[in-house]
Amino acid sequence: EDEVRYGNLLHKAVVIKTLADIAKKGTPGARVSGAIALLDRAYGKPPQFSTRDATNFGKAVDMTE
Repeated sequence: EDEVRYGNLLHKAVVIKTLADIAKKGTPGARVSGAIALLDRAYGKPPQFSTRDATNFGKAVDMTE
């Protein structure tokens, strides 16, 4: 199990480095995608609100919570 965990850590490092390289050196579209992937990985994806629920939609518009 430790070997698998170590292997996963190495794999994650390669993936993060690859995304960082794309964010720095890729085409404009690839740079945006790489940057978004890094931000989502670091901070999590932003919450998604439905316009069907007026309370949650209001929180999203007002940026309150």
